[in-house]
Amino acid sequence: FIPGVAERLDVPAYPAPVPTAPPDVTRRRPATAPDGPTPLAWPLTGTRVLSSYGVPRGSRLHKGIDLDGDRGQPVYAAEAGVVLYAAATMRGYGKTVIVDHGEGLTTLYAHNSTLLVRVGDRVERGTTLARVGRPGNASGHHCHFEVRRDDVPVDPMRYLSWDVASRTP
Repeated sequence: FIPGVAERLDVPAYPAPVPTAPPDVTRRRPATAPDGPTPLAWPLTGTRVLSSYGVPRGSRLHKGIDLDGDRGQPVYAAEAGVVLYAAATMRGYGKTVIVDHGEGLTTLYAHNSTLLVRVGDRVERGTTLARVGRPGNASGHHCHFEVRRDDVPVDPMRYLSWDVASRTP
């Protein structure tokens, strides 16, 4: 996204380098979001990033981040919105929730053991949406988290608050 540009250009993605280690999510950065004053809240508490956005996954790139979790751990809404999707029909994602936050911003939470919301539910920031699991294409218990702008996946780390220590749902 480039402020002030009105035309959208399709530019091929430059392959991201494979990180040598997951980023340290306990460090602090200014809590600013690219599209507004309030950054998104982390969907899990006390977590670490297992896999980053853009990391090669076979012939594709990872569309979100994977957050380490324990089976049954609450998965929280990153911001207020309306549940667009709550089912297990998206291939590879297992039980998934998608929340529409308005203005083209949606968040996706996948590989859940249990879904606690239904399509059409209004949720607030910090509402428990689901419980961590490992259904779908998952090798361990975690939350796959995506941020989408106009249905195009973007790097969630650019939207999340960096003040993880004070994260309260």
